[in-house]
Amino acid sequence: MQWKPDSPSSQYRNKSIFDLVSRFPEVYASFASWHFFESGHGKGPCDGIGGTTNRNADKAVKQEKVIIQDAHDFFAWATQNEQGIRYELVADEEYNNKKAEVDERNMVISR
Repeated sequence: MQWKPDSPSSQYRNKSIFDLVSRFPEVYASFASWHFFESGHGKGPCDGIGGTTNRNADKAVKQEKVIIQDAHDFFAWATQNEQGIRYELVADEEYNNKKAEVDERNMVISR
């Protein structure tokens, strides 16, 4: 098997994030950064809050302590069982509106 480094084209798949991070201060009045990881990295135990929460939820499901079938179930479990972390559940409509905003901005940029 031949090793292939991450190609620049794989990073361009994230063009939306480049735009979002660059506009973050004007849109959200806060600064943001984005960290790129080699394929397969950043998804294990060192993945921080998201990875830890996912791993703990998986463990609770395997131990039959909870049934998680969708985002609402996951949100309910996480807010009750993961202390010191604030979670927000984003509604489909809000997500779709923001996605349309970003897509429209990307169309303007790519012209």
